[in-house]
Amino acid sequence: CMCVCMCVYVCVYVCVCVCVCVCMCMYVYCVCVCVCVCGNKFNFGVVYRPPSGNLKVFYQLLEKIFNNLSNRKNNNHSVVTGDFNINLLKNDSNKSKFENIFFGNCFIPTVSLPTHEKPGCDP
Repeated sequence: CMCVCMCVYVCVYVCVCVCVCVCMCMYVYCVCVCVCVCGNKFNFGVVYRPPSGNLKVFYQLLEKIFNNLSNRKNNNHSVVTGDFNINLLKNDSNKSKFENIFFGNCFIPTVSLPTHEKPGCDP
């Protein structure tokens, strides 16, 4: 059983409307939240790919997530986070495909260092 959680805290002094979308399958778990604050839309997405998940299917689903975000009218503010279980320190086709999907949708990384270490893993 897998649980993906996201918390969004919003100041109570503004006009807020929240819409939640959940996608769960054996290749990806995703929660997307659209928050409208006084006419401004903010999209937040959390994605988890199990380490054993099929990468080809994951990339297709990731493209669909970005297409959904880009199809929202007046969408100027989006953040996508998650545990993608892809080694971004290794220069291979998995890293290239993953980064091309993000860069191709005008997303740039904000974290460029390893977020954890495992014994026996090379950085």
